Amino acid sequence: MRASLLFYLSLGRAPLPNWYAHNPLWKPFYLLLFLLLALLLISGWLMPDTPLLGRLYLPDAHAWLADAVWVLVIAHLFSVVLQDIKGNTTDISAMLNGHRHFTIDKTAGTKPQVEPVSIKLDDFGK
Repeated sequence: MRASLLFYLSLGRAPLPNWYAHNPLWKPFYLLLFLLLALLLISGWLMPDTPLLGRLYLPDAHAWLADAVWVLVIAHLFSVVLQDIKGNTTDISAMLNGHRHFTIDKTAGTKPQVEPVSIKLDDFGK
């Protein structure tokens, strides 16, 4: 998550981490977005009957929550476009054209060749 955050804060100048699923940085932001949407729903539902809840004026709270959702949506769209431009996995383009590319570092997971070992039954007892 740290490398992804550094990539977005540097506006794409830092290297983009290579992952094969969704960006791990956005997991907490998705949770925050869903919580904000739930609070937005509840405040909008309560607002006509109870505009004042304790010392909280619900129309102001509802407007603040809507602004927070708007900021997260804009940040998400910015990161999606930046990732598709700078990345080579074409995650976002794949949603439009149906083709996704994976980059595999073949040197990272290679193991040295080991000669196969064979033992004959005749070799026992010598």
